[in-house]
Amino acid sequence: MKDKPLKVMHVIEDLESGGAERVVVELTRGLNAQHFSPMVCCLRKKGALAAELEQLGIPVFVMNKRSKIDLAMLWRLTRLLRSQKIAIVHCHVFTANLWGRLAALLARVPAIVTHEHSSISVDRQAVHRLERLLSRGTDAVITVTEQLAQRWRDEIGVSAQNVRTVYNGLDVVHHLTDPAAVRKLRSEFGLQKCGHVIGAVGRLEWRKNFKLLLEALAIVLHSHPNTTLMIVGAGEEETALKAHAVELKIAQNVIFAGYRADIAEMLGLFSVFCMSSDTEGISLALLEAITAGVPVVATRVGGTPEVIRDESMGTLVPPRNADALAHAVKAVLDHPQAAQHKAQTARQKVAEIFTKEKMIREIEMLYREIIRARKWLS
Repeated sequence: MKDKPLKVMHVIEDLESGGAERVVVELTRGLNAQHFSPMVCCLRKKGALAAELEQLGIPVFVMNKRSKIDLAMLWRLTRLLRSQKIAIVHCHVFTANLWGRLAALLARVPAIVTHEHSSISVDRQAVHRLERLLSRGTDAVITVTEQLAQRWRDEIGVSAQNVRTVYNGLDVVHHLTDPAAVRKLRSEFGLQKCGHVIGAVGRLEWRKNFKLLLEALAIVLHSHPNTTLMIVGAGEEETALKAHAVELKIAQNVIFAGYRADIAEMLGLFSVFCMSSDTEGISLALLEAITAGVPVVATRVGGTPEVIRDESMGTLVPPRNADALAHAVKAVLDHPQAAQHKAQTARQKVAEIFTKEKMIREIEMLYREIIRARKWLS
């Protein structure tokens, strides 16, 4: 490779606290600085995670996207890619995958990568034709699950050689729980006398279906009245979810903790981690819970079965089924030793497959393959 590092621009809608956004942060922090010079472009706004990158000297640009179809923003992004002499554009999540690739094509960026963190693109039949057109100018499609990769091949028609599955990964050591910090949090949230804590982490948005989790809690409380549900995260659904908790007459048993940076410690409060999503890629929150040794109950959607591969690792239930979710949660609360055994099995397997280092190494290898194909390497 040339002595001068190649500039890689990650394009994403914002750097708020979602899983895809955290993957972008880990990638830009972890890429080999001798070979790659990363930067980030946010289409709408910077978000909570941007400061972490800027403190490391990684540039974060903002395009101030103002509407669904913002052609002025497209022109600004195109000019940015040209002025920065970007070698690789790496786009993340549906909106940025569309606008980022259009701008990269207009700017004649040599290499274009799109990163599919969920099934949004393949779920939307209306955009399949556009995806097929953009894929012709895309060097690689990264998916976070094998299931999603297969759908891109079958439904979008992308050739097998252009689709690559790269699992999201964690820094296992960074996500170990500090017992003293957990005790402090238990006091902070008034949980000293709480029997069990059902925990959930994620953006408060429709895809996560926290409404279902509230309905499952209402069922659990019949047999386990001294139980609290703690939802960690922020988002547009917060007001509606709080109202639903009031409707179900369970508001006194629900804590909306908001956005937290201390996720590892928060996980230490949980008796069981519960994920009620309607759709998922590879959930970083799920991986974090497993790494922290928390028993898991999750809906069988998206890439979750590629993490919880059998019953020895946790419990999967059908989506949109409050009774099934509640039954699985009660089983964990009633049989804590068996649940902990599953949690330890899951932790061992996740530590082998879903590591940050493996994720970064595989993406660097993909970059190099693309570069070699472009004959930039000897």
